[in-house]
Amino acid sequence: MTKLNNSRRLATIPGVGLITATALVATIGDASQFRSGRELAAWLGLVPKQYSTGGKDRRSGWLQALLARRPTNVVLVAMANKTARTAWALLTRHETYRAVPIKA
Repeated sequence: MTKLNNSRRLATIPGVGLITATALVATIGDASQFRSGRELAAWLGLVPKQYSTGGKDRRSGWLQALLARRPTNVVLVAMANKTARTAWALLTRHETYRAVPIKA
């Protein structure tokens, strides 16, 4: 796949425009060099603060719960982390973004 196609594929992610998508493709290069989306997010520096003890990991919850108890910048990093993981999945699977319907 060409870099242009990869940029267009990433631009289908909500909140990611063509400029951001192009910057991601240029920065990441070949996404298959990372074993997982988590590894890519860590490489980009978008890792959550981790609290673990006795081999049990505890990480922060998701968006609304985070906004209720965390500063805005922490929530933004969590959202960027999720976007990076989504980008990795799209690049390695050669797919475009498909929104999952929310069950009411």
